[in-house]
Amino acid sequence: MSEQRTDCRSGGGNAGAVNRIPAQYWNLGAELLPGARGRGIGTRAHRLFVDYLFAHSPVMRLEAETESSNRAEQRVLEKVGFTREGVQRAQTFRDGEWRDVVLYSLLRTDPRPAL
Repeated sequence: MSEQRTDCRSGGGNAGAVNRIPAQYWNLGAELLPGARGRGIGTRAHRLFVDYLFAHSPVMRLEAETESSNRAEQRVLEKVGFTREGVQRAQTFRDGEWRDVVLYSLLRTDPRPAL
């Protein structure tokens, strides 16, 4: 299995990128450029990813991870229906320090809020 990277565009400009690692489940991640943040693009993108993956693949589970300090991403995941499963302590090393990561999941059978 290989990682795939896709650039995302919004209004003619690049809004960010998505990394997809296919497996028995999907782990979603999105990174928005600063100018694309705070406009609902991330929420809409996550919802579209979720809808597409459940419609076009047999997976039961989707996962997403974010650093514990990234409150905006946590709000997005919860808006889309993901459940916070727990914290993975010192899971990633960035900018000279170990950081905790929050794990979220969404099952095919979970209710999803209307956006």
